[in-house]
Amino acid sequence: MWQSLRVIPYLFLLLVASLGSAQTVGVTTYPVPSPGGGPAGITAGPDGALWFTEGAGNRIGRITTAGAIMENPLPTAGARPFGITVGPDGALWFTESGAGQIGRITTAGAITEYPLPRGLGPARITTGPDGALWFTRDDSDELAGRIGRITTDGVVTGYLEQNDSGNFGGIAAGPDGALWFTERVAIGRITTAGVVTEYPYPELEYTLPGGIVAGPDGALWFTELYTNKIDRITIAGAISEYPLPTAIGAPAFITTGPDGALWFTEAGNPYQIGRITTAGAIAEYPLPASASGPYSIATGPDGALWFTSPGNNAIGRAALNVPAVTGGTPAAGSGVTQTFTFQFSHPAGYQNLGVVNVLINNSLDARNACYLAYVQPSSTLHLVDDAGDAGGPFAGQIALGGAGAIQNSQCAVNLVSAVGSGTTLMLTVNIAFQAGFAGNKIAFAAAADLAAASTGWQAEGVWQVPPAAPSGSILVTGVTPARGVGLAGELFELTFVDSKYLSDFGVANLLINGNYVDGRGACYLAYVQATNTLFLVDDAGDAGGPFAGGMVLNGKSATIQNSQCLVTSAGSSFFPPFDDTLALTLNITFKGAFDGNRVLYAAGRDAAGGSNTGWQAVGTWSVQ
Repeated sequence: MWQSLRVIPYLFLLLVASLGSAQTVGVTTYPVPSPGGGPAGITAGPDGALWFTEGAGNRIGRITTAGAIMENPLPTAGARPFGITVGPDGALWFTESGAGQIGRITTAGAITEYPLPRGLGPARITTGPDGALWFTRDDSDELAGRIGRITTDGVVTGYLEQNDSGNFGGIAAGPDGALWFTERVAIGRITTAGVVTEYPYPELEYTLPGGIVAGPDGALWFTELYTNKIDRITIAGAISEYPLPTAIGAPAFITTGPDGALWFTEAGNPYQIGRITTAGAIAEYPLPASASGPYSIATGPDGALWFTSPGNNAIGRAALNVPAVTGGTPAAGSGVTQTFTFQFSHPAGYQNLGVVNVLINNSLDARNACYLAYVQPSSTLHLVDDAGDAGGPFAGQIALGGAGAIQNSQCAVNLVSAVGSGTTLMLTVNIAFQAGFAGNKIAFAAAADLAAASTGWQAEGVWQVPPAAPSGSILVTGVTPARGVGLAGELFELTFVDSKYLSDFGVANLLINGNYVDGRGACYLAYVQATNTLFLVDDAGDAGGPFAGGMVLNGKSATIQNSQCLVTSAGSSFFPPFDDTLALTLNITFKGAFDGNRVLYAAGRDAAGGSNTGWQAVGTWSVQ
């Protein structure tokens, strides 16, 4: 069902600068219009803007990526909104620590408030894998912490108390289907059934932990304000600690950045934004006086870091001086030869790009791939050999303007052009695929700058190298759209052809996940043509069940969901445009915790199970 992961090294050539030496952040601050607002929590909304709480001003604010701010007063006086997150229903949910309530605001500004039992004041909030909202409460007077849960209908199902560690802070959905939260002297884990496990800090001291976030490496990352560290905890409970270079950094909150690293605020002296790679390398960036006292932090839809500055009553934006993959064409297609164009950028100018990479294969595996690296400083294109070692030896290289092709067993490549202008580099290559490389392929791209900051691999398109002959009579013919960006209410149309006509067709599958065919932690759907029923595989990813849910596509209102996605019957349908064609439309809303670059894989088989297409990469999608 799935294949094992293999780490692919980047091809870093002729890099002379050390990590962080050329990295900077450009900071812009936007004052909150109402005085004394005290912005606290911040999150990227589903509408392409950032939403934040004003604890002192009793308002919920919205700021566009251009800096335009709109404020929404809360109905309850003294509500003191604090934490905020995007709910599974596409609205913003926030805590009201002063009023002991949970609030909900739509992107149109409609506000609903839900009182909590016993007048408890909640702190941080996140969307759980069960489609409900989970939040923390810091009972510092009682030295007891509580975890709360509220459904999107406003039903509070109870509190879970821990009297030994107490003082709860941040909370985040983990990659294991549980919720993880910070405590006074431990990290806590709670399942959706309410089972709590605690992992004490190595020093068993009062660290005043703050933010926690699921990292891109499958672990949780959190801050230790008092002990001045960034920590990492695996889902097995193993903790690693990384002291900050600055003696009084006081890290507060943390988020996953657009560059595959973790970014955090430092509320100590001096005020800074910090960055830590998943390998533990730390860089710090001083902030101007107008952005002092940074607190909460979130990655914006524009690829910048956005943070609150309560003391200055302002919202800050930190534009990263790191590379980005900004596009690739074509998004999908087929053929033995094709001209591909990939676009990369660097905010300090394209000259700061070191190496840009293109890897074409049926998965993110450098072995037996068409794996290219263009070294910007020397204007040279390298083709990695069949063994796939990014450090060489290489199958060949060619300088910009040089004639001829370089080739390995998978492809022959001509460097058409590499045009740099301003912040952008456009790499165009003509590729002739070898006969032995036939099949369904994914085009990945990545970039590293002269300071070794990298983008991570991004799936930018899919390609069929003929003859891509699946076994038997069934063909996957594609998905529409083949590429896009979004979170809520996305319509995907899958098409299949069965040469023995529609009555022969059995099951159509769609699997949306990262760069590998892996049913675990995926949006994994199976449509059974004979019963017109759509099934959603649960988080464990077993195609044989149990399932997170199933529904008949008969026009009636229904939903099925797991931790990654929610599928609605409204807008979903089955339609046979021809006697031999199955067209399946699916209305999918992705969960916020499933954000990132994703690949859409499709597969089909006949009713007897004798003809099976195998998994085919049919599109790419950025969940945000």
